[in-house]
Amino acid sequence: MVHISNFGDVEAPGLVLPPGMISESERRFLYWLASSKHTGVGEVVEIGTWLGCSTLHLAAGLRDAGRGQKLHTHDDYVWRPGMGEKSGLTIEEGQSFFPNFLVNVEPLRSHIDPKVASAIDLGWTDGQIETLVIDAPKSWRTIRRLFKQLAPFFIPGKTRIAFQDYLHFPSYELAIYTASLDMLEPQVVVLEGSTVMFLVTAPVPEERVSDVYSYKQFDAAEIDRLWTSILDFLPKEACNKLALAYPLTLWQLGHRSKAEARLAEMELSRETASFMLKKSNKNVEPHFAWIRSAVRSRYGLSQ
Repeated sequence: MVHISNFGDVEAPGLVLPPGMISESERRFLYWLASSKHTGVGEVVEIGTWLGCSTLHLAAGLRDAGRGQKLHTHDDYVWRPGMGEKSGLTIEEGQSFFPNFLVNVEPLRSHIDPKVASAIDLGWTDGQIETLVIDAPKSWRTIRRLFKQLAPFFIPGKTRIAFQDYLHFPSYELAIYTASLDMLEPQVVVLEGSTVMFLVTAPVPEERVSDVYSYKQFDAAEIDRLWTSILDFLPKEACNKLALAYPLTLWQLGHRSKAEARLAEMELSRETASFMLKKSNKNVEPHFAWIRSAVRSRYGLSQ
């Protein structure tokens, strides 16, 4: 059974928080994950911390569980376009914000082992992983390269992996990749957020992390199967966040008539359709241009 919740029954600790892009439900989920679900048989790893909001909730959970383990955090800490608008901070693009992160997490610093490292070149050597929170990788290529590094350290039946951007429409390749790994069993969908958590039930085959493994080689039937499996376990609210990615993928891979037919079958509110379009406005690739044009026409939207 997939646990679908906003974790309203979880009382997160009082923390002085930096700017963050996760919801209150996701903050409670992260605290619950580290304090109640992590058993200590492996390490806790966070890939992509930004300014430390999620980090603080995970570290507080470890502290309150009293296991004596540290949270291993990894980020390249490079300031990118749009971060200033989202944070209110004035840091030059391309500069490191690692010092800002360290200041923000100082109250729980003794529970955190931070490293400056890219998600595609972690150099992980700290043993088996029980709890993994992923925010930095957004694409098939980056998540596959991350799994290539970390999958040998997963513990079948124990390792839980939370994807913070799973329900983020422009990051739809995360959903396709996880669906193609049938040893990942969905466990938690966080309402009022974009996070979905999976349990690793068996070792990840080497061919699924190979550099040549790509969904762009899948035929239309396999794309249908994968998207059906994704949308089947999600509640309606979460389905709506990813629904447009189904025809988008078909169109991207050249199955244009099937993409148009799939879009025609969909029933989204104009509000939801408009929201999804705004999420993809910065993506200039042809398949995103097509979905924006098609959705505007289908739902009578001007923007």
